[in-house]
Amino acid sequence: MESRWNLWEETDTSCSAISLETFLAKDIETTGLSVEAAQVLIADDSSSSREILERILIKEGHQVTLATTGKEALSLLSEREFDLVFLDLVMPEMTGFDALSTMKADNRLQHTPVIMVSSLDTVQEVASCIEIGADDFLTKPVDHRLLKARVNSSLERKRLREREFGQFFTPELARYYVRHPELLKQGSEEEVSILFCDIRSFSRISERLGPSDTVKWLGDVMDGLSECVLNHRGVLVDFIGDELMAMWGAPESQPNHAELACQAAIDMLKKLPRINRKWRALIGEEMRVGIGINTGPALVGNTGSQRKFKYGALGNTVNLASRVQGATKHLKTDLLVTGETFAALSEKFSARRLCTVRVVNIERPVVLYEVLTDFSIDSIKLKDRYELALAEFEQQRFREAASILGNLLVEYPQHGPTLQLMARVIDALLNNPTPFDPISALPGK
Repeated sequence: MESRWNLWEETDTSCSAISLETFLAKDIETTGLSVEAAQVLIADDSSSSREILERILIKEGHQVTLATTGKEALSLLSEREFDLVFLDLVMPEMTGFDALSTMKADNRLQHTPVIMVSSLDTVQEVASCIEIGADDFLTKPVDHRLLKARVNSSLERKRLREREFGQFFTPELARYYVRHPELLKQGSEEEVSILFCDIRSFSRISERLGPSDTVKWLGDVMDGLSECVLNHRGVLVDFIGDELMAMWGAPESQPNHAELACQAAIDMLKKLPRINRKWRALIGEEMRVGIGINTGPALVGNTGSQRKFKYGALGNTVNLASRVQGATKHLKTDLLVTGETFAALSEKFSARRLCTVRVVNIERPVVLYEVLTDFSIDSIKLKDRYELALAEFEQQRFREAASILGNLLVEYPQHGPTLQLMARVIDALLNNPTPFDPISALPGK
């Protein structure tokens, strides 16, 4: 019986069509591969070598592109993204070794996995390729099982990195930045929308649950909130105890980043009833969250260290978003955005202006809006009447403001912003402050 090792030679004429079919039939069907499909580039000047590799990889579920020279391979790599590259060591015009050297010197290509293939099997050849960045080396003729192991190993290393980046990004962005991690290390100033979401009464609930159940409950809550972020193409920047931080506008260019952030926040609030139904019996109360969003310039990039990568943003835009989240406690509301975020929203969003505040360590007064999650007639009427009362208050027509707010509280006795504004109106009526300042100081950070 003819040995399969004699079927693969360097010349195109050494492998007949019958032998090739026999070779493939005997070996491919026994590999039993089950791997995620990858985009693979094969560069080899031998047509029989290309065809054998192509047939094997297609049988395993991968999509294959062929090149006959090192130069052609580099041209294809400049036009498209590949998950794995096979380079024959000996090719005309440009050797596989030279093509590998060019790839590893190119920031855009240096992280693409490469497997070298050659009939040469000297330690010097293998070591030279590995030293300049090859992920692996296969000697012709290639054993199918060894090929499977090497392909899976190279792709698994890449996908481990994708899962690492998947902590922050959508799957599409994770795959892109595994190929181009250098882009994430370069800090740049971008306009972004930052969201902070905090679980209310976390300390009380965690004390009641105990450590084990707290971890399970918190994990389930954060999974649900994170899904809302990723569904709207956001970046999961951090989890700080019972608080989630997310970002839109970088590293992916998103002209509508403020809208994406607000829609994610609305979806978070809509998801709470399902989470509460699941955990109400255990935690003994309805869980609530407070969400704050701000839009503006920030320094975006690696906010961690060389040892511990963490993609995120720094600057006053981030600090203010955190303060706005804190303001939801003071104003007794679930979702607040700044005037900058509100100005970037389209007409499909509705929000009521709640107040103008001064924030600790931020000089400029901040206008706060409550984004509506309900577009019912009652909600719109409440919005209009509240904003009218706020305008009366700011014009020092305190009795008129009190009259409007009093009627609102009869209908909506638990509406936090109305209660807060009524408290300010009553204080103004009692004390007649001079000079009057409609801007309030936000307590704490």
